[in-house]
Amino acid sequence: MNINQVARKIADETNVDMGTAEAMAIQLEKVHPDLKSIVDTWLNGLETPFEFGGVSLEKIMRRNKCHYLHAIFCMSSILNEPELAKAYLRPQVRQ
Repeated sequence: MNINQVARKIADETNVDMGTAEAMAIQLEKVHPDLKSIVDTWLNGLETPFEFGGVSLEKIMRRNKCHYLHAIFCMSSILNEPELAKAYLRPQVRQ
């Protein structure tokens, strides 16, 4: 897929405007290498489970109330800076 096709998929899936979708498509090219196959699978219509250090994409989605794609971006940050995982390992305080 080219960047415009990826941006269109992002816009359709996440309900963001095309400018934001294009920026996200560019950022997708920069995700952590361990997530490249996860991104490719998502672009082909499937959400693949992924976990690192006790933090899964599903846990990120639940905790942040976000889309799978946003969880991928969060996971990429965690893979680049593993200490960020601590925020997801602490019990969530209910308000």
